[in-house]
Formats: sequence, structure tokens, C-alpha cells
Amino acid sequence: MNFGAIKKIEPELEKLESEIVEYMNNSPGACWERSQFWYRQLKPRFIRLVGFNSKKPELSNCESYDTAYSAFVEILKI
Repeated sequence: MNFGAIKKIEPELEKLESEIVEYMNNSPGACWERSQFWYRQLKPRFIRLVGFNSKKPELSNCESYDTAYSAFVEILKI
């Protein structure tokens, strides 16, 4: 399943993606700052939406988690 399909199943991921894009447009900062933004602010919400903690059975697997995680890390360039 690709990231677009995952976002259709879990629209909250679209909100997280928008926050990342806004952050990158306004203050991309150093790599460590982007990592801190991801790990402190976004990842705690992310892990409830996709992967084994997801309430949606079709997203509660490693493949969905890895796909979504990779997409966010790519946007953040970390």
C-alpha cells in the first residue's frame, strides 16, 4: 500500500503531513532541529495512527508503518 492510500484510510496522517510541510516552509532549521520536531511533537501522535497501535486493522502492520514513516522522514529530510 502506498502513502496516498494510507492517508485515505487515516486522514489524521494528512494533518501531520500538513504540519510538517508548514514547518519546513517556515523554519527548516538544522537536521537535529527537524529530528527534535519529529520525535517530540509528531511521532507520539503518529504511532497511534499507523502500525501496531492503529485502531484501523488495515493499518496495524509493519508495512503501513514503514511506508508512512519513510514518507515523513523524507519530507523532513532527516
